[in-house]
Amino acid sequence: RSSRGSVVINFGPDVTEKFLQDNDLSLCIRSHQVPKTMDGYELLHNGRLLTIFSASHYAGRFSNSGGVAVLQRSGSQSSEPSLSMR
Repeated sequence: RSSRGSVVINFGPDVTEKFLQDNDLSLCIRSHQVPKTMDGYELLHNGRLLTIFSASHYAGRFSNSGGVAVLQRSGSQSSEPSLSMR
């Protein structure tokens, strides 16, 4: 359980990996949580879970930066997208 309340459930890399495998995905992008890095994004779970948060200085209470993820194919032969975070 989470310190944020009873409706929030924390999960680990095993849950992320199972979700990605079950849905034939290579990356999960989520939001709605200020990353611990305060940089606007945080890459977790062996690089398979990206938390992106676009609101800088959230609610006037945090000194976080906002983040944006840009996905693009790296080439016609590649099935994996490249990821750039700003």
